[in-house]
Amino acid sequence: MESEHIDQYWTFLTPWLKQPSIPAKQKVAIYPHNDSLVIDKTKDTVTSDGGVYVINYDGELFVKRVQKQLDGLVAITSDNKNYQPMTIPLEGLAKLKIIGRVVWSGHPMI
Repeated sequence: MESEHIDQYWTFLTPWLKQPSIPAKQKVAIYPHNDSLVIDKTKDTVTSDGGVYVINYDGELFVKRVQKQLDGLVAITSDNKNYQPMTIPLEGLAKLKIIGRVVWSGHPMI
């Protein structure tokens, strides 16, 4: 992902878009590196149960598995094994912005 700028729109089935768990105006479709994603912008904090999120860390956008750890640190992992897991230290948390939780990636994720 290069930016948060909208440059395309997609069509989804109305019943899926009307799911009561996610307000329609908070669903955003994005297209990172030849993949299609829909994110729920209301999910802008990370929980201990983890999930796949679009994040902005230090000015760069990523789609990663993000999980809050018991010690307050945030663990970031990738499904792509070419990328090493990382932990964001407490002093780095100010550089982390959660854009939203991925709820669909070519298929439903919730």
